[in-house]
Amino acid sequence: PSLSIHRWNWLVFLISTMEVNNSELKWAECQLGDWVKLFGHEAEYKDNALCRLLRWESYTVAERLSNSCIFYWYIGRNPPKEVAVSLIAQGELLTRRLEYFRNHSSNHIFNDARGLYLSGVLLGQRALRRFAEIIIRRELPLLISEDGFLTEGSSHYQFLFTILYSS
Repeated sequence: PSLSIHRWNWLVFLISTMEVNNSELKWAECQLGDWVKLFGHEAEYKDNALCRLLRWESYTVAERLSNSCIFYWYIGRNPPKEVAVSLIAQGELLTRRLEYFRNHSSNHIFNDARGLYLSGVLLGQRALRRFAEIIIRRELPLLISEDGFLTEGSSHYQFLFTILYSS
């Protein structure tokens, strides 16, 4: 199955149409609630069980956090309680499963930090936001060369890091 479903990428696609009506927003929120009911409890599984579930890979969790936060920011609402509780649990889970490999770090640690930062802001979880800030401040100089290029060569992240690094 497509991980896009579990990454909630479709939320960003939905709001990108700029003509989202209340019916579509209500449908999207129902989908999030249904996802939490179906899969949210899995966040409590032990790491060895989670490793077999692609929907719980760190990159996918970070994407889910980011996309849901972008969605709720855009529509100007807070997530329903059950979704918010699940997102906080997912953020806490991600802090224990970062894609961090010391000197061989990659852009995935930034994706993790992005999810933690956005969920920390949206959900009022200061510890998640601060943790993300620490990651960004530590890793950005390691991933950007002196002449401003991303050392791993990803053109997508090159664009994002160039904007971050110059501000």
